[in-house]
Amino acid sequence: MVAKQGEAERRGTVRSTTKLRTLLVSGRIAVAPGAYDGLSARLVEQAGFHAIYASGGAIARSASVPGIGLIPINAIVDRLASIVDVVARRLDLKFLCEFAAK
Repeated sequence: MVAKQGEAERRGTVRSTTKLRTLLVSGRIAVAPGAYDGLSARLVEQAGFHAIYASGGAIARSASVPGIGLIPINAIVDRLASIVDVVARRLDLKFLCEFAAK
């Protein structure tokens, strides 16, 4: 498995999910600062972190709404898409997100 992964990395064909899984199981601390919009994602990227975390609660609070599922899911997804658009050119950047669906 490790040999195959190393070969895939040399060819540049490792899936982003595999890279994230490798980071999470590496035994090292994975710091993923939170982002709630494109600007905060850009700041995390420029600071040199290898991962970004976004939550529905943080996105809601950035809109002055409590994070209890009051913002429609499509609005959360739109905001997540804008975050991804900002940092998409950094293929090594991992993106974790969570939100509650009602």
